[in-house]
Order: sequence, then structure tokens, then C-alpha cells
Amino acid sequence: HDPIIIKIADELKSLSNFDLVVSGHNHGGLVPDALKPIFKLLGADLDKLYPTYCKGIIEKQNTQYLVSEGVTKYHSGFGILSYLERFHEGTIDVVKVLKKNN
Repeated sequence: HDPIIIKIADELKSLSNFDLVVSGHNHGGLVPDALKPIFKLLGADLDKLYPTYCKGIIEKQNTQYLVSEGVTKYHSGFGILSYLERFHEGTIDVVKVLKKNN
């Protein structure tokens, strides 16, 4: 649920050899932002519930990281978890790979 490779890109120097790294992050985050204060009061690990990178394009060391939210569908038997679909819009990202001119 957290594209950790972006966080460790500085340590993995070989990643700078790539123009693009594609990653997924299921449902754009674990829980809605509106619940963050409640989880903080409960002493929950906010780093796990609210990861740094959950969607978009992030650039580090001349490498672009595309993080897709993907599409999530919860089974009706998941109970209250099925309500997470209301807070996270699924995405399908299209990447067109072009020939690099040297």
C-alpha cells in the first residue's frame, strides 16, 4: 500500500538509470483524511494509514515515478470497508512509451 521505492530512491542510485518507474497504490490510501485526527488520538501508526505517496507523478533524481490509485471494488461481505469506495476514486493511467532520441 505504499510505493516505498520512492522513499529509498536516494539509496538505490541505479534507479536514476530509468526515466519512469510505474507503481500502484490500492485505493489511494487506507482511510479517508477526515478520520486522521481520530486515529491520531487513538495512537494509531499514521505512517501506515496515511502513506506519503499514494497517487500522482513524483520526480526524484531525473526519474519520474507514476503512482496509480488503481481500481478497487470491495465485496459486499466486507461490511463497513465497502464504504471506502466512496472516498477513493479509482484511476486507470495510460502511459505512452516513446523512443528516446540519443
